[in-house]
Amino acid sequence: MAASIIETCHVACSANRSPNVVSWGRGGLIAFGSCNSVALYDPQEGRVVGLLNGHTGRVNAVRWVHRTENAPECHLVSGGSDSRLILWEAQHGKFTQSVECTGHTGAVCAVDAVYTEDSKVLVASSASDSTVRLWLCSDNNKAESLHIVSFGGGFMMDVSLALLPGTRVPVLACGGDDCKVHLYTLANGQLQKVMMLQGHEDWVRGVEWTSAGAELLLASCSQDSLIRVWRLCAKSGTDTRAEDDHTIIKMKEDVFEVKDRDIISEFAASLETVLAGHENWVYGVHWHPPVYKGGELQQPLCLLSASMDKTMIIWAPEEGSGVWVEQVRVGEVGGNTLGFYGCQ
Repeated sequence: MAASIIETCHVACSANRSPNVVSWGRGGLIAFGSCNSVALYDPQEGRVVGLLNGHTGRVNAVRWVHRTENAPECHLVSGGSDSRLILWEAQHGKFTQSVECTGHTGAVCAVDAVYTEDSKVLVASSASDSTVRLWLCSDNNKAESLHIVSFGGGFMMDVSLALLPGTRVPVLACGGDDCKVHLYTLANGQLQKVMMLQGHEDWVRGVEWTSAGAELLLASCSQDSLIRVWRLCAKSGTDTRAEDDHTIIKMKEDVFEVKDRDIISEFAASLETVLAGHENWVYGVHWHPPVYKGGELQQPLCLLSASMDKTMIIWAPEEGSGVWVEQVRVGEVGGNTLGFYGCQ
């Protein structure tokens, strides 16, 4: 009698109920937390192509580490209720555990990461222990804890990392239960608080940077049902002269200084727009990924938001006026929209 042949026909798994648990990579793979694992889903094939096991608690946050040239990612960061962060690395077509970051004493709720100039991975994490931690992961499978920011009894719900335009200086945005967005820069291995962006009237649930030419845009969303877009740019001599001209109407700017390669630069942050359209808490915001046009990598000014009102909205500035308006709204989707990520 011939031996029975058993083969896998289908793998089904659902995403954990957490706002930061899904991330869509430039290579097309969708990574999401499912119970204690990270699942890799290929939407082209319509199936789960990989399962990353390493956490001993529920996975709450997943984030691809995007490359500047928009190529498929080779690193992925995850954080879980086991208080750990894991950096996964692609080797021979498969992702394996590269570095484990331990130190948090509560469940990790948000992670983000960027590459440094020497190709190391800089990771930021927020946890229920009321701290935000910054880690530097190197090629020798080691993680160095650079800095710990304690918020007392407060909680930071989301974190986002970027590099200041024209510099090697990382900038970290944290949004939390104090209704503010906190900005930090990294100098000599230490985080320095440079600014607080105020305006939200309830907990800030999500923050995300994007690069727009020589500027950075930061989107923040809150339980006040509003989305705020902030603009961060380098100050120049012409900006100073414009400030002395009282006939010019400008938005209020907050200014801070950073030092990079012994050069001191000034940066200004101002409110770009306030987006009102959701009727309940806004849980997440994500920028459209960069695209190639005419052989150049460009960042479309397009923002996706998700809310407890069971809708998702795509926002973009109108041509000509530049006023940010609602372009597309989808919903109701059958349940509270908590976790999502912008499409390619």
